[in-house]
Amino acid sequence: MIREAEVSDAAAIEGLYRELLPNRTDTVVLAERIEEMMQGKGYGTELMEHLEHVCVQMNALKMLLASGATRYAAHQFYKKLGYDG
Repeated sequence: MIREAEVSDAAAIEGLYRELLPNRTDTVVLAERIEEMMQGKGYGTELMEHLEHVCVQMNALKMLLASGATRYAAHQFYKKLGYDG
């Protein structure tokens, strides 16, 4: 069975990621979602800026964003912030 990852999967995904790539200095953002009625008010941008700051403090070289393939609005949001992929 294939399904989109959920927030409750975060610990398992992080464990697998660390096992497969133990020497990576990346940070993975698995779940970042702002409720639709709160979108467009800057909360998502503020949250991403905070996450970027945390990554710098952790000496991460990269920040990887995991997002479902059908989350087109999220992909556009990340691109607006300068992320690619």
